[in-house]
Order: sequence, then C-alpha cells, then structure tokens
Amino acid sequence: MSFRDILGHSKQINILKRAITGSRVAHSYLFAGPEGVGKMLVARAFAKVLNCENPPGRGEEGGDKGSDEGVDSCGACASCRAMEDGFHINLLKVEPVDGVVKIDQVRDLQNAMKYRVIEGRRVAIVDGADKLIKAASNAFLKTLEEPSAGSMIILLTSHPAELLPTVVSRCQRINFGPLPEETIRRVLVEKLAGEGLGEEDAEAFARVSGGSLARALRAAKSGEQAKKVEFLEKFLSLSPGKNDEILDVAREVSKDPDVEGKLEFLKTFYRDLVVFNEGSEGLVVAGNTAQKATGIGYRGFARLVRSFELIEEAHRNITPPRYANKQLTMEVLFLGLVDLSAPVT
Repeated sequence: MSFRDILGHSKQINILKRAITGSRVAHSYLFAGPEGVGKMLVARAFAKVLNCENPPGRGEEGGDKGSDEGVDSCGACASCRAMEDGFHINLLKVEPVDGVVKIDQVRDLQNAMKYRVIEGRRVAIVDGADKLIKAASNAFLKTLEEPSAGSMIILLTSHPAELLPTVVSRCQRINFGPLPEETIRRVLVEKLAGEGLGEEDAEAFARVSGGSLARALRAAKSGEQAKKVEFLEKFLSLSPGKNDEILDVAREVSKDPDVEGKLEFLKTFYRDLVVFNEGSEGLVVAGNTAQKATGIGYRGFARLVRSFELIEEAHRNITPPRYANKQLTMEVLFLGLVDLSAPVT
C-alpha cells in the first residue's frame, strides 16, 4: 500500500509529503482518529516511502525535486516489497496483547531501536497507543522525545484523551477523520460484490459505519448489522421503572462477544437522535431508528448528549486497561439511559 493507493486522508498525507520534501520529518508522530479509518495504512505507506530505494518525485531524473505532489514509494524495489510483506528490517510494530501494551513490549522496542540504521529510516509503529499501561508510557517518554539516530515513532490511537499528556506533547499530532460514506460504499462494492453484496446493502452499511471502513466490512461480512438492529428494537422497548427487564437486557449485552460493537451502535443511534431532533433529518445515518424513537420521549438536547456521554464512558471503562466489570457497567448504563429516555413532565 502506497500513498497513491489510499482512499481519503489527502490532507494528512500531504502533511507527511511536505515533511519529506522539506526535510522536516518529526521524530515522533501521533495519528489520532476513529478506529478503522486507515491510520495504519497511512503509517505503513509513510514508512515505505521513507525507505524506498527509488522514490518518484524526489529528485530522480524526470522528477520535480521542489514538489511534494509526486512523493511516494515506487512499489517495486526490494525495500518496498519487504515493507509490503511486513518483514522490513526498518519496520517495527507493537500492538496490544490481551488488551494492553506492557512495559516489556516497550523495553523490547527500545532495545531494537538501539541498533544502528544502515540505510533508510527505522519506523516503529505502536498500534493502540492508548492501551499503554502507565508504567509503559512513562518508560517510553525519553524514547519518544529522542529516538535513536535514524529512527522515528508513530503512535496510533482511537482514544487520544486516554494517553498521558506528556506522551502527546512529545509527538506531532495528525488528526484523522471518518471516511466519506461514498468512499466506504465504493470499497464495499469492489471488495464484496463477488459475495453477493449489492449497491443498496453497501449504501446501508456505509451509512451506519460511522466513517470506519473496518466497521463496515465487519458488518457486511458477518451479518452483525441485523443483530444490532434487533438489539436496538429491544432497547427501545424498555420503560423507566421496569428495572427487571432493563437489567435482563443489560446482562444479555454484557455477555455478548460484540458488546463494544453494540455500544458503538448505540452511540450512532443517539447521534442520530440529536441531528433528527434538531431538524437535520438528512444527516441521519442509521435509517429510520431515530424517527421511531421520537414517539417515546427521546427529546431534549441535553439529555441526548448526556446519554451519548454515558455510553462513551461505559465503553472506556470495560476496555483495557480499566477492565471494569462488564455486567455491572452495563446495568448502570442501561438504567441511566432508560431513565434519561423518560418523557419530560
């Protein structure tokens, strides 16, 4: 995957291209944005061009040395092929194990970065940087500020607020936004047309993806979208005061392997409620669920925003490194949400 192959994120890619042509590549970057929008693809493409043996657009014969427009990897040299396979000597990757990035992983990375770079630039990519335990983050600070010669670090996160401020301050931050629905629809059609996915279904999955291609692909391949809609219908049937029913649904959700997906779907639902109740029906992404809910008391901007915040807080609490009790967290969440859904008297 090269820069030219990546859909979307042209602004972010251009920032990196300008850094290359201006010899201003930072020692540490923080790529922050929603899960599944392509942060890793951009990081890998960046590492690829920094190590390319024959990069177009960077002063070779016929290239424009003063322009960043054509900056990319050639895709054909030995370095590019090794990067594509994921086995390049200058590519280091760290990702959470059992939901966290541990201090031993950080120390292993630090040791690997001590070796002299023979050619190109060593790039260490830490995926899920918000999963760094506190001790690991603290151990990483000096390395982030002063990586070894010829090395750089890229932290990827969907939850930048979970990182230590001292970690964030040592990185050049590049924010990634959701992918356009049309981009996701087009990719779904291209990748899954052979599996019977039609244009209408692709459009539906794109609308509820929240701008995440990874989320859209999972939904389209697994059929999980129908399960989420069924879950939402059950949620909408709950009423304040019927605590036994509320707790039953909460316990059921807490045991679901896709509990995080359910919470993300609920967040999309409440986001739709906000825009629908504010008169922006055209911005609704999850079909007619918002319209269904308007008749049962889901009104009031402050209540809707508070509901969204409760879901986000519960999501953070049940994921590493917090490890909150899922059943208790879901029970508190659903009781709170149903209470906030009560008609204003």
